[in-house]
Amino acid sequence: MAFAKPYSLSEVLLKARTALAAWLLVAMLAPCSAQNWESIGLPSRVIDWGNFYLDTVNNALYASGINQVFPGQTGIFRSNGNDWDTLGYFGNAVFSTLIFQDTLIAAGGFYTVNGDSTSFISFMDSTGWHPYGSFDAGIWRLRVLDGELYAVGGFETVDGQSADGIAKRVGGHWEPVGDFGVVPQPYLFDVIKYNGELVCCGNMSIIGQNYRDVYIFQNGQWGPLGGGLYGSVSGGWVMTIYHNELILGGNFYLGAGNAGQCIMRWNGSIWQPLGVGTTDNNDSYSSSYNIHALCVHDDKLFVGGGFSYAGHVPAQGIATWDGSQWCGLGSQLGLVHDIVFFNDSLYVMCGNQIIDGDTNTGGVRYLHTTYADTCSLTTGVNALAPPAEAAIIVSDEGVEVLHLPDGRISYSIIDAAGRVVRSGSMASNGGRSSVITTGDLATGLYVLRTLDGRALPFVPY
Repeated sequence: MAFAKPYSLSEVLLKARTALAAWLLVAMLAPCSAQNWESIGLPSRVIDWGNFYLDTVNNALYASGINQVFPGQTGIFRSNGNDWDTLGYFGNAVFSTLIFQDTLIAAGGFYTVNGDSTSFISFMDSTGWHPYGSFDAGIWRLRVLDGELYAVGGFETVDGQSADGIAKRVGGHWEPVGDFGVVPQPYLFDVIKYNGELVCCGNMSIIGQNYRDVYIFQNGQWGPLGGGLYGSVSGGWVMTIYHNELILGGNFYLGAGNAGQCIMRWNGSIWQPLGVGTTDNNDSYSSSYNIHALCVHDDKLFVGGGFSYAGHVPAQGIATWDGSQWCGLGSQLGLVHDIVFFNDSLYVMCGNQIIDGDTNTGGVRYLHTTYADTCSLTTGVNALAPPAEAAIIVSDEGVEVLHLPDGRISYSIIDAAGRVVRSGSMASNGGRSSVITTGDLATGLYVLRTLDGRALPFVPY
């Protein structure tokens, strides 16, 4: 057997110095992995869904959801900024937690609390948890609006009365809110007030109507808001108010005829996109994903969900929108379930168990205060305010604009990045324009702008 010739001491030192120099060169050239997030130390892993509730009176943060404590059980946890206390064990999911009239209330899909039979909603006092009404199915969200408590979910009866997935607490009992007519099965996920009127969203249709998923309560009746959502798989998950507009997040496509992909805004007259909006892992609108979380802080809208880009910049799971620009926050959070600000820090419920090399149990805290890792170009497309009567028709031939004065009207077509890709003039006769051909435009979101200030979003065939 032949043995390799041993190296001399000088040769070994030379090789060691060469290897060290090479290692230092690689280390200097390698990109640094910034620590943007850290674990908040939830005592139980969020396995599918998690949510926060901020108690501003007592400066406490509550966390709940589908947190795996024991097989088939969920915990509600509370923190004053240090350790977490466990307030109860629930058999199945807790989807919403809040304090109403100094009382902690939990709602969801559970059937027991600490081993006792209690279905879907319960409140806590000094002696433990107790029923807080009788619902026949799960509750997705509780909200306090103008001092009144509302519940939305999949229930069809509440305290012995028929209901279509929405009820209000009146005195010591629950009452249904309005009647949708014929609903095959209620699935409502959020409720809010916009301009003093109730708006709810979910994945629910009224039989015999093409409108679906987002409704407004006016004159004692529920009706579709702005035509509702389009597309057979569409649904609204969450809403908030930002810059005096209603923001809707959920699961819906541009290609189905909606103004945005999974997020859009209602100004009281028309649905519009938020600039380019959010896109999938290919930075395209070809696949859908849910937006689950909306939070307003320091005049920024924080958006969380399953997207990978916002404004064409990387934003894996979370992004900010300031009215004209999208920004990502760095790192990959996976699917973001909820967002809240506690003690001036950004807290997020997320899907990735390892972020920036730090292991977490589903809850993380942002370590910076700028909230802008990479930002898109600003665009004024979304700021254009079209008249309420503006309308656009999209076909395989092109687009036509309605309600224009007769004559020739100058126009320009602007892409999602704010660039003018086409301009010219169209003839209008009887309030309807001639066809503007769009067959050569790439797939995506565009805005047609006319000289009189109309700004109409569309997606070409």
